[in-house]
Amino acid sequence: MFGRSRAQERLDFQLESTPDTITSRAGLALLQEAALALGVRRSIKENLPRPGSGNGLQPDAYVLPLVLMLCGGGRTLEDIREIEMDEGLRQLCGFARLPGADAIGQWLRKPGQLEGLKPVNEFQERQVIVRSDANDFTMDVDATMVETKKQCADMTYLGCRAFQALLSFIAELDLCVACDYRQGSVSAGVGVKEQLLAVHELLASCGKRLRYLRSNEKAGH
Repeated sequence: MFGRSRAQERLDFQLESTPDTITSRAGLALLQEAALALGVRRSIKENLPRPGSGNGLQPDAYVLPLVLMLCGGGRTLEDIREIEMDEGLRQLCGFARLPGADAIGQWLRKPGQLEGLKPVNEFQERQVIVRSDANDFTMDVDATMVETKKQCADMTYLGCRAFQALLSFIAELDLCVACDYRQGSVSAGVGVKEQLLAVHELLASCGKRLRYLRSNEKAGH
């Protein structure tokens, strides 16, 4: 190696400038394509409130960019600017007009605005489940602490304020099919039975069967 010339040690590629619009987040466009293919956009429009005026944005104009922002590593509403400034990604996803962080916050805070997300989630879950060749599935359930500084959150046994998410997944599909968000002081096992019955009914409605249940020690009690 030490006997090679400098020319031989260089990597075999060249850099060129291009007038084309490009993006470093092209992978996020696949999520948008999946949402279109599964009919998620249509379900959002059917189940979430429409704008009060002709100039208002449709609900999918809020939900889908927000989902892409979170999947891309965003942590706050202000991070939607990363999607807004990425012209290449906006072109790929067909985002002609994006709401800003303030507009999204106002939209999320409207009473009853997100009640329609439950049927949207159920629709998406069914679309994934019915496409699977498997008939028997495993449900994984776990309670996860979400530490916060909000005073409305209860103190937990960990000595911090936190909320708690009880999540259930179809293990074979990596698919979240149930979520309850509650105070961190709630016993981890609360709500497991209800989620178990809901997942059983969901799979049965798709002609599938819940065969196994897996949970951590606390959530399973």
